[in-house]
Amino acid sequence: MRTPPTLWQTCASFLLPILIAGCGAKMNSNLLANSAATSLTSPVITWNQPASVPEGTVLGSTQLNASASVPGSFTYTPAAGTTLQAGTQTLSAVFTPQNQTEYAVTKASTTINVTTAAQSPTLDSISLSSGSAALQTGGAMQLTATANYSDHSTRDVTAIANWNTSNDFSASVTAGKVTALAAGTAQITASWNGVASSATNVTVTSPAAAPAPALTKLQVTGSSTVTAGDAIQLRAIGTYSDNSTKDLTTTAAWSSSNASLAVVQSGAVTGINPGTASISVSMDHVSNSVTITVSSGYAVQVNPSMSMSQIQDAINDSEPGDTVAFAAGTYNLSYPGLRLQPGRTYLGTTAGGTILSGSGGFDLMTFYGSGLTLQNFTFNGGGLYLGGPVSSVKVENNTFENIGAPYTNWTTEIAIFMDTSAANSDFSHNTFKNIGGSLLTEFVDECFSSGIFGYGLSNVTIEYNNFDTFNEGIHIFYDNLDGENVHINDNTFVQGHRIAIEMQDSLAGGLEVAFNKISEPLNAWALTYGISMAATSQSGTGVIVHDNVVDGDTPVGAGCTGSGCYYPYGIEAWGTGTQIYNNTIEGLWNHGVAIGVALDLSVKSNSICGPNMAANNTFVDFEYGSEPGTTISGNSTSSSMSCGAGN
Repeated sequence: MRTPPTLWQTCASFLLPILIAGCGAKMNSNLLANSAATSLTSPVITWNQPASVPEGTVLGSTQLNASASVPGSFTYTPAAGTTLQAGTQTLSAVFTPQNQTEYAVTKASTTINVTTAAQSPTLDSISLSSGSAALQTGGAMQLTATANYSDHSTRDVTAIANWNTSNDFSASVTAGKVTALAAGTAQITASWNGVASSATNVTVTSPAAAPAPALTKLQVTGSSTVTAGDAIQLRAIGTYSDNSTKDLTTTAAWSSSNASLAVVQSGAVTGINPGTASISVSMDHVSNSVTITVSSGYAVQVNPSMSMSQIQDAINDSEPGDTVAFAAGTYNLSYPGLRLQPGRTYLGTTAGGTILSGSGGFDLMTFYGSGLTLQNFTFNGGGLYLGGPVSSVKVENNTFENIGAPYTNWTTEIAIFMDTSAANSDFSHNTFKNIGGSLLTEFVDECFSSGIFGYGLSNVTIEYNNFDTFNEGIHIFYDNLDGENVHINDNTFVQGHRIAIEMQDSLAGGLEVAFNKISEPLNAWALTYGISMAATSQSGTGVIVHDNVVDGDTPVGAGCTGSGCYYPYGIEAWGTGTQIYNNTIEGLWNHGVAIGVALDLSVKSNSICGPNMAANNTFVDFEYGSEPGTTISGNSTSSSMSCGAGN
């Protein structure tokens, strides 16, 4: 409804002409003349038509927002705060410039549409800019959310809408920005003022893997000559389509054109007989080959195709200083085995293997005298017999395995048997595996089956050997013969049934047992020891046992039955001046260090740990009562299975 004129409006319309006329009669005539003569500039008024408003909206700065090109002030009709009636209404404004000597008072007007309640537009839907999309992981895209109204007007609500993803593992969304996270599908929706959009289906895929570079070339590197009975290592280097290279030696296929001259395995070429052979390598339909020349090499060469008598004749015909080279292959030997001549080197192959095999209980090789080097052989089913006093013997890088089970003669159940004595010799870097008789029973007549068994040694080293599954590892029996300067160091013993290292009877000049590792006893019984130094040394520089690890870490096995199944001694020590220090003795031993007949023996600074020793207070104990001059000090003990060091 319209608002009636106010009293002021009524009076102003009646009196204003009269007041103007009266005032005009008194105006200075010169001022009027000057005003008429001056032409004033009308300012530029800008006033955009306001947006429609619903009935009941109060006029404010949103609608009364005219602007002028010069400073001044506006007077609006109707004024701010007025409530307009429905329909198209006229809004008027009078602009009064600050500088009225140059600018004229100017009027402006516009219209505004005032709608009834029934005419107010309603929010019909929210639409998204895309119905579906495909992204790769790591990619992103921007969606736009648009609000659609009943009067066909729209509004961008991307920044203020609520966004949602059905699978935040595959895709996330923030303010319409969709980020692909992992392969899968997700439905993206937006909602605003209670209205939700339909979904944009986003499919996320992993980027296609780049095709693997193709092998284009194989290059063979290494020596082109090899000595019969020896081996060389070739390498295959592959070049790919992306110019990268890779060592393919162990994965490529190798072959020899003449296996009677040279054989190859994983690039290792072993010379068999003099001549030439083509060694080929191939992979992924790419191949290459090289010619290998096999030289005669050593003065004496034997091979598996020769009879045992021919091999023995070749050995007998050799000269001191010669190397007798055994080509790769298996040599089936019979009793009494091969008799080695002194002053020679006997050499097997490092690749392919030189295997000496026998059955029936005999030693595969025997030697008497001085000067023997034996390398790179595998003894299978028989051992090495060193008869009488021997000296200057070097046995290294050999394997002794499967010795003992079928034999009744205990001397043939020994991998290396030194009968009488040995001097100035070295036994190093050998492997002993499955040595001894039936390892699941308590031994009676096989107590001496060993990896290495010897009588009085002098200036001998037994080092860096590996013993795996054995009755006894090393057994030194002095038998009242003097020995001196013997070192049993840095050996590894695993799954020993009886004793890893044992010495018996007298010793004159000293024995060092150091830095050995003993673990996993096999079916422990009443004679299972780690180290047994049951010898009466004859001087103050007798037995020194230090920095060994003696680990009784395996429970008594099912193969051992009866009351005798237990772990007796970690280290058994006898002798004059014996020193036992810096060892680690741990696990299920019933006695850590057991002291037998001794004089001036010391047990110092050892780590001794185990529940049985703790329960019986037998970390250090005496077999026959305390011994004169025995010193026990500085040892650390614990009931734990492990001392936490040396393993």
